[in-house]
Amino acid sequence: FASMRDELKAFVDRRMNAVLRRRVDSSDIVQETHVEALRQIDEHRQIPDMPVRAWLIKTARHQLINAYRAHVTAERRSLD
Repeated sequence: FASMRDELKAFVDRRMNAVLRRRVDSSDIVQETHVEALRQIDEHRQIPDMPVRAWLIKTARHQLINAYRAHVTAERRSLD
């Protein structure tokens, strides 16, 4: 995972919008990606055709979407 850190950070940096960037650092998304990947490592091993790089990028994309929903979309739904 460590060898992909810089690539994942660049991936997340390119896709974060300004609103989310004010609330979350891209390094946080990468760290959450690594945690989620560790939780799902056994599931990934069940799919031998998926390269680790593609799997980590897919996981980072999901973590970015989750962060957007938690920090940006939820703020828009606020009753305040």
